Amino acid sequence: MDNAFVVALLFWPAVVLLSAGINMLVSWTFSWSELVFDYLIGVVAGALLFLGTQADPNGATAFFFVFSHGLPGLLWLASDGFRDAMGSPETYLWVMAGIRLGATLWAAAWDHLSAYIEAKLGPGQIFFSLLVCPAKLPFAWVTSGVGFLIWLGGLFNAIFGDGKAGFAGGVFFTEFKPSSTSYHATTVGFTVHTWKGKTPFKHELYHTRQYIYMGDWMIPFWLLGCLWGLASAGISDEHEVSADLAYGADEDDEIGNPLEVAAYHLS
Repeated sequence: MDNAFVVALLFWPAVVLLSAGINMLVSWTFSWSELVFDYLIGVVAGALLFLGTQADPNGATAFFFVFSHGLPGLLWLASDGFRDAMGSPETYLWVMAGIRLGATLWAAAWDHLSAYIEAKLGPGQIFFSLLVCPAKLPFAWVTSGVGFLIWLGGLFNAIFGDGKAGFAGGVFFTEFKPSSTSYHATTVGFTVHTWKGKTPFKHELYHTRQYIYMGDWMIPFWLLGCLWGLASAGISDEHEVSADLAYGADEDDEIGNPLEVAAYHLS
């Protein structure tokens, strides 16, 4: 595993694709276009995984290594004890693979129950959230940091306004205008923000699991997916080009943003 091309083109893309497959299988949904993006993310994150485990990576490499791999990446860079415990970069790569696959499976299994009971206050939701949050919190720290700042704003709105904020599905969630009859929501790392309406937990929790194997690359590739969504609508005979298919997807086919398609199929 000391070959950069093997790690970047084969090993880590395989980990990301397997994780995505687990997410889709347990969720009982599918998107081939997401798998295309999963492979591309795997290549980028795999290259940075290899470079980040080499001796004395430069500042940019170190940042994007953590951007790709979150807390496990930071521990490798910052903790001599952690590196000694791993023993070698090769062992670390296999441990990283096991962590991503296991976290995806664990989160997907428990999210079924979390989505069922939604955001109802009570010991059940808190219990499930505490079980699943360790699988969701470590991997997308940059995006999640931004999301947590938004959550604090939502908490302020919940205390002094008519909003709602809480902890469900292993993530922090907000509902800014829960009385609205329509909904619009965004998942930002380990936070979910519903700008209007009730939180569509099944859909948004799927996105929180994507952050496990995509890391902070979820948002850059989601933006790239907007262009794919517009292009897919443009070449389709049954859809008009619209913003809805840039940041969303059709519920019945493969038209739309590849990082949204499988989640929309759950709706």
